[in-house]
Parts: sequence; C-alpha cells; structure tokens
Amino acid sequence: MSRSGWIGAGLLLIAALLQGSVLPFVTGGRVPLNLVLVLVIVWALIRGPQPALIWAVAGGLWLDLLSGVPLGTAMLALILVAYACTIGVIPWLSATGLVAAVVTAGGTLLYTFLYLFLLRTRQLPGVESWWAIWHSSALPAMLVNALVAIPAFWLLARFAGRTPLRRSAP
Repeated sequence: MSRSGWIGAGLLLIAALLQGSVLPFVTGGRVPLNLVLVLVIVWALIRGPQPALIWAVAGGLWLDLLSGVPLGTAMLALILVAYACTIGVIPWLSATGLVAAVVTAGGTLLYTFLYLFLLRTRQLPGVESWWAIWHSSALPAMLVNALVAIPAFWLLARFAGRTPLRRSAP
C-alpha cells in the first residue's frame, strides 16, 4: 500500500474513533455527524469511484468493528453510497464544496436508508420505528454532514495534492 493509502486508512480510523467515542460526549448525542461517510463521499468526488471504494471498505470495516453491529453492515452501505455518489457526476462540476455538500446530503439519506434496511433484515432490536429514526436522525444528519463536507472537501483536495479540475484534464 502506498504512503497516501496508509494515511487514508489512519484518517478513517481516527474519524471512526471520533464518531463513535468522542463526538457523542462532546455534543451530548444531539449532532448526528457521520465523519466516515463524509470522508468517503468527498473522496469519491475528488478521486473517483475506485479509490472511494477502497476508502469505503476501510471506513466501513472500522465502523463495523467499533460499533458492534454485524460485520459488513456499514461497509456494504458505504460501498453502495460511494459508488452511487460518483454516478453521473461530471468531474469538472464536482470541483466545488457546494457540489460536495449537495452530494453528501443525498448520500447521507441513501446511507441511512441502506444501513437501517440492512439492520432491519438482520432483525436487530431497535429498528422498528423507521419514521422516528428518519425524523430524529436522518434529516439532521443530512444537514450536519452537508455542512461538514465543505471544509472536508477543501482539506481532502489538498491532501490529494491536486484539485478535481486537474484530475479530469488529459
């Protein structure tokens, strides 16, 4: 694995640790921020589907191992979202933080649906009330993740060493 691959895996581990242990205590559990999801979606917009799928596998594995849900739940949802977020995105259009915020908002809704669907199909307790989960978690998460996607886009574009505009040039 390349140096940037190790840095990406470490960044996703730190994001998963923050998301699962630090952020709930700092915010009192009121801000449903999914850092790993934001990083995977933004990376998909910056680098394209293949690198994003690698980040989705790594980030999903970290989330699954740290959260106690059945292994593969977050990973599968992240893989599908990472791929879906790159479909139909014109590379030169994805060069803005605003596009990253809009795509992240949509990706958050898709991720929440897929994650709840996967938990529901495994008949885990606490996933009975879909409307309550959508109302209390999915919609606020969509807004929070979209806001965080703007600075994340800027930081990851710098980390990639290029802007998305240069990626699409021949």
